[in-house]
Amino acid sequence: MISRLELKDFVVLIVNKLKEQGEEVVLQNPSADSIFPCRVVQTPLRQDKLSDDGIPVKQRYSIAIEHWANKKYDVMAMADSTDVKLREFNFMRTNTLLDTFDDVTKKYRLVTIYEVNYNGLYNSFELIK
Repeated sequence: MISRLELKDFVVLIVNKLKEQGEEVVLQNPSADSIFPCRVVQTPLRQDKLSDDGIPVKQRYSIAIEHWANKKYDVMAMADSTDVKLREFNFMRTNTLLDTFDDVTKKYRLVTIYEVNYNGLYNSFELIK
């Protein structure tokens, strides 16, 4: 039986995996009174790969994760630890966006992009090629 991974289920899986690191994980940008350090999980982009019958047998996911902390070095370390944690699901970091300083929160932010393939035939995550 072919399984399809819904966006909500995918995000819940990622949030729970990142929470294992003991830091705050949220779904929206933090405010000045938020808990820091934290990660923001953005809504992923999903691209279905269809079989000849039009059945989505594979899905490719791309997701942005923001790392927020007091120091620039701290967001870099957080991004590295996110890499390690998401590798457990065969995710690969494909891009790192410029780090910025947010004037509202007075915190640094670093955004990293991860990609993975979901195989609906085997209900598993596969490395992108």
